[in-house]
Amino acid sequence: MKQYEFHDLDVNTRGDPSWLPPEAMYIRHSNGTAQPIEDLIDGYQTLTVTGRELLPYTVNSVEVSGMDGKVFREANYPSREIVVKYQLLSKDEIEFRAKFERLNYLLKNKEFNFFFYDDPLFEYQGTVSASDTPDAGKLNVVSSFTITCSSPFKRLIHPTVYNFTDSFLFTEPIYWATEPDSIEITMKQATTNIVISNGTQTIKVVGSFEAGDKLLFTFGDNPDIQLNGQSNWGMLDLLSDYENFTLERGETLNVSPPSSVILKIRRKSL
Repeated sequence: MKQYEFHDLDVNTRGDPSWLPPEAMYIRHSNGTAQPIEDLIDGYQTLTVTGRELLPYTVNSVEVSGMDGKVFREANYPSREIVVKYQLLSKDEIEFRAKFERLNYLLKNKEFNFFFYDDPLFEYQGTVSASDTPDAGKLNVVSSFTITCSSPFKRLIHPTVYNFTDSFLFTEPIYWATEPDSIEITMKQATTNIVISNGTQTIKVVGSFEAGDKLLFTFGDNPDIQLNGQSNWGMLDLLSDYENFTLERGETLNVSPPSSVILKIRRKSL
């Protein structure tokens, strides 16, 4: 029934392991594994999740004297707020406190990755920014917390890997410009410069490169440029678009001179 299986040392205490609420939230651990909160807190159950639906633009416009309406200036997507409503059942006050301590611990990271049982291919990154106070004097409570995602986009959990030579036309539904995870280039001939282009943006490195040399460009939170396994930022041409290099559907990625290329990219979606 599940499309992915996750393992951890915690014991599943919710009964039938094949059943989960459709909107159960998985939290990704630092070691890459992920589990639903239902498997980590006995008596916890996701009820509803909102905030993953249509996201409108925030419009910036200005009024002009003597003119009807406003003049459009720009429109951007705001951050996304996802509200998780849950039920938590406890047998006594001590267990009640212990379960909320556990929930606070699971949600403690200032930014964490998470996804939902009904959308297992994509994950969000966010921060718990608000929570409701449960009704006083009850051991069985219904409450909610809000996760603010600075980027409104979700991204594939596992990258799509492309192996090609020299150039590749993107037909995958990358509808929003997405930065790659990495681009690995194996040189086929000696050269003094290597150029990567999507048609409008360019990354250029300069140096003395031999056939068989491997260049690795990594992007995102831990950017790096390596030549044969050694970090070497000095190769990068200062006019390169490295920091904002993206790809999307309909673009062609070109590498010059002829080279073998391995591209890893996790497309994003609203």
